[in-house]
This record gives sequence, C-alpha cells and structure tokens, in this order.
Amino acid sequence: MTEEMGYSNFKLAMKAIREGRLDFYHEKSKTMKGNDFAQKILMWLAEETLDWPLTDEQERKHNTCRLYRRGYGAIVEAFNMLAVPEEAYKHLPENEWLEAYTKLVESRRKTAESRIRDAFRRMTERGLLTCIQNPVKGRNYGAYMLLLGDDAENNEIFDYNRACLLEMYKAHVYEPVTRRAEPEDDATNPWIEIDNNDDSVWGL
Repeated sequence: MTEEMGYSNFKLAMKAIREGRLDFYHEKSKTMKGNDFAQKILMWLAEETLDWPLTDEQERKHNTCRLYRRGYGAIVEAFNMLAVPEEAYKHLPENEWLEAYTKLVESRRKTAESRIRDAFRRMTERGLLTCIQNPVKGRNYGAYMLLLGDDAENNEIFDYNRACLLEMYKAHVYEPVTRRAEPEDDATNPWIEIDNNDDSVWGL
C-alpha cells in the first residue's frame, strides 16, 4: 500500500470500525457485534482507492478519489472466494470431477457475490458507501464512493468524482447510466438496462 493509495483512507476506515459503525445487535447473545466481512471489505476498498486530497498530477489526469469501479469480481479474486478443496471433487471418476468442480466454483461465485452485495448494502445503510453510478450489464461495474469524511468533504469529493466520470464519458472511456442512484435504491442489484443508442441517459 503506497502513501497515495489508501493510507489515509485505511486509517479513516479503521476509525469507523472502532466507532462501531458496522456493528449490529446479535439477538441470540444479546450483544453488539461487528460484521467481520463488511469490515474486511471496507478496509480493502479503503486500500484500493486514492486518498483525498489528490495531488495536482492526479487531478490533472482526472483520477477519481475514494471511488471503486472494478465490480465484485476483483473482490472475489482478492479474497480467494472461489477456492475449492480437491477432496470436494477428486474422489469422483475422472469423467465426472471436472463437471463437479465447475458446479462447485459457480456455486461459490454466487455465494461470494451475495456476501459482497450484502456487505455493500450494510456499508450503504451505515453511511459509509454510496453508489454514484449504477452498474449497467455489459457496460460497466458501477461506481461506489467511500464516505469517510464529514458531510462537507464527502460532498466535495462526490462533486469531483461526478465531474471525472462525466469527462470519462465524454472521452468514450466510460458508458452512460440512467440516473444518479438514490438512497432508497438497491444500488448493487439488479442491473439497469438502457438503450445503447441513447446518449441522454447519463444521469450523474
């Protein structure tokens, strides 16, 4: 982790965790507990995104800040969530184990994506994450911004990131979406289908 890639972000994420912003009431034990997986995802996102304020060079290049745009797949890979132990399939005949392995991996992928979606939802509910561009099937993975500062700082970063995404779109680097996500939206699911020929749907 370099100084510019998430060092300050990581410290702010740890502060949020220490403050219990991802804790929940555990009915069985009647105690408050932390959501371990959501905490891990928050820390990973903090490490993977640029700190604020950006350098002059980063701003010149329209680099986004505290913004994650690589989808669930990068998280699944980073946390090795598709690993299948050999004993789960190697005992089968040779003509059967490959099919069994493929099914196990697909099942784990669905479970992993469900867990990540739930972690994103929890972070959104607790005011630590917001979707500023909904994912569009076949076009982009969505854009999720960490809310690690106070309201003024978060709003400043939001406006900056929105401007960067618009610049990317104008340069045909990023695709349009229907509208800005609202707080009540399920920002991670489902995919939002749009008219491929309609450039008016950019809604940030």
